[in-house]
Amino acid sequence: MSGYWRPVLLWTAIIASMPVGILPLLFTAVFLPNKTRLIAVFWGRFLLWVSGFRVTVKGLENIPPGPLIIAANHTSYFDIFIALGYLPVNFSFVMKAELFKIPIFGRAVRTLGYFPVNRKNPRSAARSLTDMARFLRGGGTLLIYPEGTRNTTDASLLPFKSGMERLAKQAQTAVLPVAVRGGKAVQKLPWRANSFTVVIGKPIEPAAENLTEKVRGALEEMLAEN
Repeated sequence: MSGYWRPVLLWTAIIASMPVGILPLLFTAVFLPNKTRLIAVFWGRFLLWVSGFRVTVKGLENIPPGPLIIAANHTSYFDIFIALGYLPVNFSFVMKAELFKIPIFGRAVRTLGYFPVNRKNPRSAARSLTDMARFLRGGGTLLIYPEGTRNTTDASLLPFKSGMERLAKQAQTAVLPVAVRGGKAVQKLPWRANSFTVVIGKPIEPAAENLTEKVRGALEEMLAEN
């Protein structure tokens, strides 16, 4: 598929799939919460398929039962769809507070129970951390991007924010590193890459010394694999 047509197909699919994507997610989140994941999986996979991408997942055996903090790298707009469609875990996202102000989308993610983080407001960030720790201790799983933003540089990873380690230790929850390879190739037009590879590492316990560096090192190693 021509790389120039992929953005057109993607945004056409996003708009066209609103009735079978965000709106059903909102409905199921309110009335049938146990069915929400099925809609999310379908929507994520559909959008990747219509954009001409294949996704391969490695390391599924490394996912333990119980609550988790999933720590992933962030290089493309497809990362959210990849996580929704191909990570076999029922998780909530941690997102920048600004995203919750987007019409329709913001309402959807609030209804789905996703967590906003406002790093410009220390008090708000502290409250969010407490809420997330409570969610994890109650058996929930969170997906976070510890870089804090999308990485558009040549570096494999941006510096990590401190919140991931603080959250893991406060909630006493293991961190599962997940590397998505292929995102760098779709940062500029035309999109010449045809596939993404998701590599799931082994969980790192919250009591580990230098937890942030261990998670970062695991992601760097998985991103460097052939």
